[in-house]
Amino acid sequence: MRIHKYRMIGILLILTLAVAACGRGSLNETPTAAPTPPTATPAPTLAQATSPLSARVPAADAMQPTSPLNESAAKPADGEAPTRANALLALPRNANGYVDLSVTQLSDFLQKKNFTLVNVHIPYEGELPQTDRFIPFDEIATKLDQLPAKDAPIVLYCRSGRMSTDAAQVLVEQGYTNVFELDGGFNAWVADGHELLDQQ
Repeated sequence: MRIHKYRMIGILLILTLAVAACGRGSLNETPTAAPTPPTATPAPTLAQATSPLSARVPAADAMQPTSPLNESAAKPADGEAPTRANALLALPRNANGYVDLSVTQLSDFLQKKNFTLVNVHIPYEGELPQTDRFIPFDEIATKLDQLPAKDAPIVLYCRSGRMSTDAAQVLVEQGYTNVFELDGGFNAWVADGHELLDQQ
């Protein structure tokens, strides 16, 4: 009985120690923090929301199409074909200071006429289309007031070229710088198949 009693006491002691040990273990354990819920991202405000309507609009100048009406008239660049007016003035002068025009050249320049065309032949025997003045070759020195400025292009013609040559020489001597004379006169003009008008 005594042995049984001691055995029961031992068992109780062991159980007491075990319970005490479990209690201390629970007290020493670090409590696990509850998981922090994820922070919700706030919904963007109306002003912050990205919208196609709030996209950057190009500057007004960038949206305007290029129009030839907004561009100034460009001058011919170097190497470009000269205008008809410049082509006329660029023709080489002869030793007497004026230009001998061929029928072909005069016909071409008459398409967009930008000069004064003067018939110096006497007596009147016909005229070229678009003739501006009728001044006898031997009176041209006294009728300069009927002519344009001294740097303006003036084309003279007669029947064969003799009278217009004399008149061209007079104008050069008077200081005119853009004098032209139809080589061969209106005889060459007609021979090339062009019309000679008769207004009298």
